[in-house]
Amino acid sequence: MLTVRDLGVRFGGIVALKSVSFDVPRGEICGVIGPNGAGKTTFFNCLSRLNPIPADSIRFDGVSLHEVDPSKIAGLGIGRTFQNLALFGSLTVLENVMLGGHHRARSSWMADSLRLPSSRREEERFREEAWELAGIVGLQDNADQKVSDLPFGFQKRVELARALAARPKLLLLDEPAAGLIHDEVEALGQLVRDVRQRFDLTVLMVEHNMGFIMKLCEHVVVFNFGEKIADGDPASLQTNEAVLEAYLGAPQ
Repeated sequence: MLTVRDLGVRFGGIVALKSVSFDVPRGEICGVIGPNGAGKTTFFNCLSRLNPIPADSIRFDGVSLHEVDPSKIAGLGIGRTFQNLALFGSLTVLENVMLGGHHRARSSWMADSLRLPSSRREEERFREEAWELAGIVGLQDNADQKVSDLPFGFQKRVELARALAARPKLLLLDEPAAGLIHDEVEALGQLVRDVRQRFDLTVLMVEHNMGFIMKLCEHVVVFNFGEKIADGDPASLQTNEAVLEAYLGAPQ
């Protein structure tokens, strides 16, 4: 599903990513971990095409992302949540989720402005899809509430539902467990498994909650100072010397 080869990113004299290479098989839940400043968010921004990337450094489902405009990423099949929630607080849960399907809209601005039947039918279809997704993430009872009035954990679920509304093949989750209490983290893990199976997704997540990552992911990639230092199943990484040194420091 995703192939990364010799990915390098510089911001002036700062090397954010250096020769990063790994693969994410179709249908896998893969985690990307590393200390603060390791390059994880930069990597996600490369996948979203918010950062420039070298030619042929990232291929998604056989397509080089170097050739894809950022506005076309969702249409290609990549959906994303954000570390800092990017929701519209004045809109309802349902309206926020509906926005995830925007790239699939076919009606013209003129039809929308005049509220033509074709535009109303499309809007109703998006509303029905958003209602179904709200049910999947457990928010149908809150569908008509403004997002700004919801607890943080509920807002996280709204953003997940909006990403699913884009009908992605690859779902990028940026620190999905951040700010959640223990019970919410447990429920989130089950929800990620459920949507992976229901929608036949490949999931790639950046996360600092090591317990969450090790329990949920089948494959984990470790970054440190912009480089990939390890890549494998969770059990093998728990005894990997390079990983332990990155997190705990060099032994004295």
